[in-house]
Amino acid sequence: MNNYDAHSAAKEFFIEHSDEYTHVARIPNDIIMTEKHVDKLVSDIEENPSIECIGGVGPVDGTMRGRQHYGICLIYIPSKSKAKRKYNWINVRDAPKRGIYPVKFGGGYGPIFSKRLIIDGILSWKTDLVAESTKYDNMNLPLPYSKETSCCNDVVISHELNEANVTEYVDFEVVTDHLKNTPDSRNFLIGKREPYIKLDRKSA
Repeated sequence: MNNYDAHSAAKEFFIEHSDEYTHVARIPNDIIMTEKHVDKLVSDIEENPSIECIGGVGPVDGTMRGRQHYGICLIYIPSKSKAKRKYNWINVRDAPKRGIYPVKFGGGYGPIFSKRLIIDGILSWKTDLVAESTKYDNMNLPLPYSKETSCCNDVVISHELNEANVTEYVDFEVVTDHLKNTPDSRNFLIGKREPYIKLDRKSA
């Protein structure tokens, strides 16, 4: 599956089995999260049950080597329209080292959502072009940038949370890695050791 279809299928599975769960995590295919990251976010929710959405932080592009900004915005939400979108990233040196903070745009670094946000239809998980297409279709207008790649469901999520008066939070202690088209960015889980086959034979 592509990323959008995979997350859509996961959402439908969650809805069908919602009586078994209290929350759902949405981890994009370009974010590396560890079990330690997930455990920290889960403990955040257990200690702050009123929080309905919390994620980590991470560099805008590639690894932290040479990167100066976290891909989150404190002041305003980037536009759903690609043509108008601008980001006000927070500089890493100005960011807290730990603690939970409200943000306007969480950047999609493995956020965990309460079941209510899914069951009540507050979060659609649409990509930006799908969300904008719906708006333009309703106005009987052609999508002005239909040839662009559809992405950035994190932007749509932040808008939907804001429209529902739900605060988005991040934990600055949960620092993930962001895979992008940098020379070594996709080597995190590759080539750590040579592949091998080990055969065990039990004695008779």
